[in-house]
Amino acid sequence: MAPDWFIRERKKSPPIGISNPDEINYLVQSWVDTGLKKDDKAPFLITPPLFRLNAKEDNVLRVVRTGGNMPEDRESLYWLNIKAIPSSSHEEGVNTLQIAINTRIKLLYRPASIKGKPEEVADKLEWHREGNDLVVNNPTPFYMNFQSVTLNGQKSGKSDLGCARYLYPLCPSGKYER
Repeated sequence: MAPDWFIRERKKSPPIGISNPDEINYLVQSWVDTGLKKDDKAPFLITPPLFRLNAKEDNVLRVVRTGGNMPEDRESLYWLNIKAIPSSSHEEGVNTLQIAINTRIKLLYRPASIKGKPEEVADKLEWHREGNDLVVNNPTPFYMNFQSVTLNGQKSGKSDLGCARYLYPLCPSGKYER
């Protein structure tokens, strides 16, 4: 699983290193999206957005904020996409299958007004039962990620959590509006 990537307001984005350990070249395409509708534009761009990554070489990507209004009281979630398209060699009479790999990494924008760390406020999550469901509300300004939840000594796996693997900040469960 890919790690989260944080962009902090008024701070320079750390570089993202890309390595090609293979013997073939790749065309690398990168972009940021909202994870919602296709026509929603994320307020970030990646440089370089498209480049050739030769065999056994490295390159660096940078995330640049392009503007846009974002909430100042909570984190905002975007998705960093890095697609590696292998180069092809055409041999007469040989069928080949080329597969492009797209890696999606959570890109969290954290405003300067937010202090602390998510693990310091995890005890602020509000848990309650509704029928047979366990409901959690997140009154903190952070996105919360769950690997598992243990209730009465029983651990639920990722598949049991469904889309609740992460919890939007400052909102009651199921009532988040972006």
